[in-house]
Amino acid sequence: MRTINVLFDLDGTLVDTLPGIDYSMRATVAQVLPGVVLPVDLRPFIGPPLRKVFHLLHPSASPEELDTLEKTFRLSYDAEGWRRSLEYPGVRETLERLQENEVTCFVVTNKQVRISTIILEHFGLRKFFKEIVSPDIRTPRFGCKTESLAYVITQHNLLAADSFFVGDSQDDARAAQDCNVAFLAATYGYGNASAQENVLGRLTQFSEVLGFLPK
Repeated sequence: MRTINVLFDLDGTLVDTLPGIDYSMRATVAQVLPGVVLPVDLRPFIGPPLRKVFHLLHPSASPEELDTLEKTFRLSYDAEGWRRSLEYPGVRETLERLQENEVTCFVVTNKQVRISTIILEHFGLRKFFKEIVSPDIRTPRFGCKTESLAYVITQHNLLAADSFFVGDSQDDARAAQDCNVAFLAATYGYGNASAQENVLGRLTQFSEVLGFLPK
């Protein structure tokens, strides 16, 4: 029997985490780099690993400052920021449909596994996923989304031809391309993944993923 696998990014795909990320980013920069003004809209910066995000926001930051920014952000986000997350419309109902159709689902995210699990459990979504793959589930950490996605495919013996990756960032699209997996761009998210050439489909809402399943 053919098994279909759908792998989801977290931020900007399953959950709208921008309100909490925005809150903790601004609180962190105000504490560590007072005087540095962040852009009004942080959406274009959401998705890559945290250290890269801070480097993009403040290219002149020293390695020591980046260490402090990361640590301070995690303290803020783990305590308060994540609580501001919002569930996208139709996510629960769509995951239930996927489960009914015996589709195997995974989460592949740049967030740490602990806080990813907390967020998914908060919304009652953890039960729909076979595994949450984050950079910190192994030592050494995964260096990019491609490594994380390749791990899932290898670890669970997934057939690339029977798998889809759903995400909103260019990092997500590149990972899918590197792993020869069909990519669905969540255009309602933060990134500009839909601009990539390897996009199989563009989702304006989460439930549209159902339309790409084999009949």
